[in-house]
Amino acid sequence: MLPGTGTLRRHLCNIVFCMCCCALSLWSVRAVLNQPVSAIPTSIAGSETVPLFNAWTIVWNALQFRTGFAHYWDAPIFFPQTGSFAFSEPQPATLLMAPLILVCGSPALAANAWLILSLTLNGLLTSRLLHQLNVSRIARHVTGTAVVLLPMVHDQLDVLQLVPLWPTLWTWSALIGLSQTIRLQPFSGTTSGRALRQGLELGVAIFFAAACSIHHFLFLSLLLACTGWILIPLNLWRRWLPGALVALSMALILLMPILLPMSSRLRGRQFERADTAITQLSARAEDLLKVSPGALVRTPGVSQRGAWFLCPGWVRLIIAGIAVGSLRHRTPNLSRRHIFFLIALTGCAAFWSMGTNLLFLGWRPWTTLSSLIPGFSSIRSVFRFGYFFQLALLLLSGIGLDQLVRQLRKSTGPPALRYFMGMVLGTVMIFEVPPEKVRVVQVPSADERLPWLDFLQTHRSDGEGVLLLPYPATSAVDQYAATTRWMIQCTLRGIPIVNGYSGFFPESHFYRQQQLATQTLSTEFLQGLQNDRVAFVVIFSTPPSLRHNNIPDIQPPDGRLKLVWQAPDQPTIFQLQTDSPSATR
Repeated sequence: MLPGTGTLRRHLCNIVFCMCCCALSLWSVRAVLNQPVSAIPTSIAGSETVPLFNAWTIVWNALQFRTGFAHYWDAPIFFPQTGSFAFSEPQPATLLMAPLILVCGSPALAANAWLILSLTLNGLLTSRLLHQLNVSRIARHVTGTAVVLLPMVHDQLDVLQLVPLWPTLWTWSALIGLSQTIRLQPFSGTTSGRALRQGLELGVAIFFAAACSIHHFLFLSLLLACTGWILIPLNLWRRWLPGALVALSMALILLMPILLPMSSRLRGRQFERADTAITQLSARAEDLLKVSPGALVRTPGVSQRGAWFLCPGWVRLIIAGIAVGSLRHRTPNLSRRHIFFLIALTGCAAFWSMGTNLLFLGWRPWTTLSSLIPGFSSIRSVFRFGYFFQLALLLLSGIGLDQLVRQLRKSTGPPALRYFMGMVLGTVMIFEVPPEKVRVVQVPSADERLPWLDFLQTHRSDGEGVLLLPYPATSAVDQYAATTRWMIQCTLRGIPIVNGYSGFFPESHFYRQQQLATQTLSTEFLQGLQNDRVAFVVIFSTPPSLRHNNIPDIQPPDGRLKLVWQAPDQPTIFQLQTDSPSATR
């Protein structure tokens, strides 16, 4: 063999693996590939509202990057409410997509690029972590491509902020790397410096977990608090402490600009979830056994009804069992400590995913946890611990697959048969639960010609807001599709609006819902708009799907609204008069 041939082959394998992860990412959302600048994907059962809202979040981050984050938390929704961007996921990591907004003017292209990048990085970081655990190249690459198609990611594809699992994988990888370094012998100054650098990496990884999703960051923090101690040899805690302090310091330095402003803006507000909502969005024990529709092997004896399919696949589960079985005897290439860590992650994620459905002698652990630890009382979708459950199981499956591959290599059967069996095993591992087809959601763009918005841009003064009707009558997510489109259109043009959608709604939102329930623009309501510096009311024709929403009579009793703009197939714009005609007569 020529010198360097092995290195060249390794690099070629890594390049092919990267291309496979990217290709699978594209294939999983192929429905939007013919319109990437105008549409984004969502799951078949998903709403249009959530992906549109995430596209708006990317828009707001990009526009604030251009202005130096002068009013970052005061997003132009729920006008004149301040701090409204703290009511949901800020996702500052999406600033990486800012050029696609600022140069191309396409929120859809930015959202699609972030989705594809995140899916690809999910696979690459999986392979990197398994490489640290001495898993063979073929097993870790197969597992990485399987994680690109992780069932929960694609079942919940409309929730874009939960797609990036790579910060979680990066955090686990950095933590494992730190634990491996402090156990090196001899522990010299060079090794100590390496531990400090890995502590620095760990802090950055934790920051990116929060920068992609505060929701995932809280879940990850709880899981590490429950299981991270497994990676720390008690007799080597002095070696571990400097790296841990560096990690904690770096994470705090990077996180404080996000967490402190959010905390100050949410303090004192009643942003807590009702127990009934948490129970509905908590998993049950049987959900841990359900596989997504279309899986190669279904769960016998368990109803497939319901929305939470937390099992990543039965073949993968069986292969993961091989990794668990390896704890019974010493395996030269594997660390029992790391396998036990992944098993503990799996168990803890399954435990917490059941939320308020988990009851011990009248005691609900989730209720106690959410009352003691800041941030957890605002969490509603507890079943999403399933992301970590599936991810940890896939990592165990990679270790189990490695054991099978090694056994195949040692077997005495015909090489062609061994190769065929390995190919079948790898293919099943990757495609056991293929993602369902997606549907597309059309997204407004910066260059879209909208005459009604042109009028508002020309005639609205600084500091004035706009109300768009119809106003959603309930909190049902599907009623806010039009609202989230208006959010994108108006934010791109710098127009603050009374309307809005977010993880939490301010009290003013419910107050307006109640006022508009009478189906009339009362004098009291219009006076409230004047007090809030709302200058225009835009009324759209009501599509059949929204006829139950709040679209009131356009002729208030005192003539406070003046018709100022009207055009065919366009909304009607009224200007709110400072003094009503009846008041001046």
